[in-house]
Amino acid sequence: MTTMMASRWPLAVSLSLLPLAWAQSSGWVENQANTTMCIWTLPRVGVIRDTAYIDGGQLYWQPSLKDGSPAELLQDGFDHGLVYTLNFSTPFKTSDNFSEVLTSITSVTGASDDIKPIYVDGALLANDGEFLAYGGLSLATVAVTTPDAGSTFGYQRYWYGGQDKKFEPTFLLNTEITAGITRYVGFGAGVSVPSENMGYYFGGMNSKSHGPVYYPSGNATTDPTTYSRDLISVDMTNQMQEVWKNETIKSIVPGRASPEMVWVPVGKNGLLVVIGGVVDPVFANASSSLTAERMANSQLKSPGFITTVSVYDIESKTWFQQDTTGGPAKTAWTQGCTVVASAPDGSSHNIYYYGGFDGINLRSPFNDEVWILSLPSFTWVKAAVGRSGHGRAGHRCIKPYPDQMIVLGGYPANGGTAQTCVTGGIVQLFNLTSLQWIDSYDPRVWSNYTVPSVVTAAIAGAASTKWNNASLATVFETEYDTSKITPWYPYAYTSTPTNPTNPPVPTTTTVPAPGGGTPKWLAPVLGVVLTLVVLSALAIAFLLYRRRRYLRRRDSVAATSEVNRNRILSWVWGHDPKTGTVTSDETPSTAFDDDSAGVGGGGRHLSTTGTVPSVSVNVVEAGGDMVYELPGTSQAQELSAAREEVGAAGLAYVPIGGGGGLHPSPSVASTASRSSELSADGAGVVSPRGDSPGLTDAGAAFGRESPSIGLGKGELDGGAGAGERRRSGPVTPRTERWGSLGSLGSLGEGGNGEMSATGGLSPDVGSDGAGQGQGRRRKSAFGEMLDEEK
Repeated sequence: MTTMMASRWPLAVSLSLLPLAWAQSSGWVENQANTTMCIWTLPRVGVIRDTAYIDGGQLYWQPSLKDGSPAELLQDGFDHGLVYTLNFSTPFKTSDNFSEVLTSITSVTGASDDIKPIYVDGALLANDGEFLAYGGLSLATVAVTTPDAGSTFGYQRYWYGGQDKKFEPTFLLNTEITAGITRYVGFGAGVSVPSENMGYYFGGMNSKSHGPVYYPSGNATTDPTTYSRDLISVDMTNQMQEVWKNETIKSIVPGRASPEMVWVPVGKNGLLVVIGGVVDPVFANASSSLTAERMANSQLKSPGFITTVSVYDIESKTWFQQDTTGGPAKTAWTQGCTVVASAPDGSSHNIYYYGGFDGINLRSPFNDEVWILSLPSFTWVKAAVGRSGHGRAGHRCIKPYPDQMIVLGGYPANGGTAQTCVTGGIVQLFNLTSLQWIDSYDPRVWSNYTVPSVVTAAIAGAASTKWNNASLATVFETEYDTSKITPWYPYAYTSTPTNPTNPPVPTTTTVPAPGGGTPKWLAPVLGVVLTLVVLSALAIAFLLYRRRRYLRRRDSVAATSEVNRNRILSWVWGHDPKTGTVTSDETPSTAFDDDSAGVGGGGRHLSTTGTVPSVSVNVVEAGGDMVYELPGTSQAQELSAAREEVGAAGLAYVPIGGGGGLHPSPSVASTASRSSELSADGAGVVSPRGDSPGLTDAGAAFGRESPSIGLGKGELDGGAGAGERRRSGPVTPRTERWGSLGSLGSLGEGGNGEMSATGGLSPDVGSDGAGQGQGRRRKSAFGEMLDEEK
C-alpha cells in the first residue's frame, strides 16, 4: 500500500536523517539542505489530553537545495510506520518549519510486516487514555498486507483499566473490532467524546461490494461509490474491552461524503450535529472530474446540508432534521473542519466551520472563510472573511484552549495541475473570541471563551427558533453535566518539542501568562503549612485526651491509696490488716505507721482518716528534702478499752494524767478526728518512737526511750509524756500535709501539758505546764523541725 519511489534511500539512511527532518521517511534528495511540510491531505487526527496525534493522509514535502532553489515535491511514504505528534506545551509560529515543532512515534516493532498500512481519511477516536483508528481508504499497493474487515490499530498512551505498574505506552496492531462491524469505509465524519469515553463515525462511502475499499483508482469493485447508512460507535470505558456498535441511520438523514460532525454538550449524554458534505463528490472519482449529470445533482442537493443539519440525541438514539437561518445561499461545503466553543453559562454553543469547497470544482478558489452556527438558535454568522490564496480543503481542526483553534494540513485548489503548497504554511491559528487570525502559539497565553459580539447581536436579532421537532427543543432544555469534562489545560511551557512516549503528565494547575497570576510556589507552600497545622491540632488533641484520662485516674486512685498504704505498713510491721478502729458512727479509720518503732519494737501510731487542716499562722518547717513514708494498705488494730488486750499487742499501758483525755489547743481551731477519740480509761496509749526524747519515771522531763510513755493515735499527750505528730490521709499540698500544730505543754508531773486534737503541734511555745524542756518543738514524721527558742 505504500507508494514506492525510485528516489527513496535505504531504510538505514532514512533513519540517520530523522533527527534533521523528523518524518521525511522517503529519504533526502541530492544536495538537499532542508525540507518543509507542503501539503497534508485528509490525515486522521486524535487528541489525548495534551497531545494531538496525526496519522496517515497524503503528505508532501518541499525540499530546498543547498543553492536555495526548491526541489520537486516529495511524497512521504511513511515507511517507518510513523505517527506525528504535536504537544500543546510547545510554542511555535506559523512561519516556522513545522516539522521541527512535531515529534513522532513509530509502530515498527522489528519485522517489516508490522508496518501498518497508510490510510487517507478516517478518524482516530480517542478518550483521555488511548485512541483507536476507524475507517479510511488504503492506498493500493502490494508492499504491505492490509488487515481484514474486523481489524484496526490503536495506541495506548495512559493506562486507565486498573493498577498496572508495568504499563508502557504501546501500539495496538490488528486490534479486533466487534463482529459484524466492518472498517471498510471512508469519506465519513468522526468525533471523539472523552467525557463519555465514546467515539463516533458517521456515514461516508463504501465500495459496491461492501468489502475492501481503497483510494479511488478506477476499480469499480474497490472504489468508494456507495453511501454508508451506518453510525458506528465505540465505548472505551473498559480499557482492552472496548465495545463497537452500529446504529443504522434513519432514512430521514440523507447520505453524503466528507461532512463534519461535532459533539455538543446538551442533554444527558450530548448531541451529535452533522454539517455539510456533498453528494457525487469529485474526489471520489479517479478521473477527478464529474459528468454534467453528477455535477447538477450535487449542486441541487449538497447546499441543503448547510441549510438543514442532522442532529442525533445520544441518550434517546433519535435523529432529527433541523433547519438553520442566515447561511450562505446555494453553497455547499465539504472537506472543511469544525470545533465547538460553548458560552461559559451554557446559554449558547457555537460551531466554527472553516475552509473546504463545494465538492465539484477543484479549479475554483477554495473557501477561507470562518462561519459560526450558533445553537440553539441554529443561526449562521460569518465570523471572518477569506484571505486571498489562503483557502484550503482536506485539513483538520483541533482546539488546545477554549479560545484557540489550530488548523492542521490541507491542500490548495490546483485544478489538477502541478501540486503547490498551501499558502501561509501547513499550520494556521485562529482566535475564537476575537475572530482574528494570529501568527503564533504560546501555551502561556490563553483565555476563557467569550461569545463574540457579532454572534450575540445575530442571536438577539433573530426570531425565536422554529423547531422542526418539539422533542429536540426538549433535549436543549436539559443541561449537560460538565463536571465530566476534564480540562487538561493550561499546559506547561517547553521550548523544545516533547516526545509523547515520555511526556510529563499534564495537570489542571493553572500556569499564568508572563507578568501576572498566582506564583507557582504558593500551592505547594500552602499544602505544607496546612498539613503541619492539621498534624499539630491532632497532637494537641491527643495530649489533652491523655491528660484528661490521667486526671480521672488520679482522682480514682487517690480514693483508695490510703487503704493500700495501710495494708503495706501493716504487713511490714506484722500486724493484722483486717482490724481497724471504728468510731461511734462506724466510720473506719486508717493507719499510717511511723518510720521507726518504739521501745521493744512494738510501737504503733494511729492517724486520723480525714484531711488535716492547714495552719493559718507562722509555722517553721523542717529544712532539707522531704522524707516520704511508706504508705500502708491496711487499717491499724483497734485499741481495746481492756488493758489486757493492749498488753497482748505489745503495748505498755500508761494512764493519761489529768483524767486521761485530749483537749483542743486554744491556739489553733482544729477539728478533731473521730479516730482521735480515746476511751475514758486512757486505753490505747502507745509507746513513743525510739528516737523521741525520753521521760523520767516521774515524767518530769523529756526522755528518748521511756518505756512507759507513748503517744495515743498519732497525737501528743500533754500528760505523762511527749510523743510525735503524725500525718494522715493521702499526700496533699504542703500546708495540708503538715497539718496544724497543737500546743506543746511543758511536761511536769501533773501532766498539765496540752496537745491539739488533730495530732499537730500548737504554734504556741507552750501551755501552762511547768515541766523541763518547755518550749521545745517536736520533729514531725516528714522531716526535722527547726529548733526555736522563744
